[in-house]
Amino acid sequence: MSIDWFYPDFLAQLCDSSILVVEYKGENLISNDDTKEKANTGEIWAKLARGKALFMLATIRKGGKSLAEQIREKIALYNE
Repeated sequence: MSIDWFYPDFLAQLCDSSILVVEYKGENLISNDDTKEKANTGEIWAKLARGKALFMLATIRKGGKSLAEQIREKIALYNE
């Protein structure tokens, strides 16, 4: 159960009308409780959207990948 409202940082409508939601966090915030709750909420929301939504938690260089690379990868996985 969420303890607060969640306002993601970025929303984008993709060409197939699905929605991409990106929550961006600095490296220093990636493991705190607020971020964990937002990630959990976003994943549940995407699952309940039944293929019409994507959620991602992004940081400046997650896994050595730029933000743009992370977004492209998320969309590519969705399109598989």
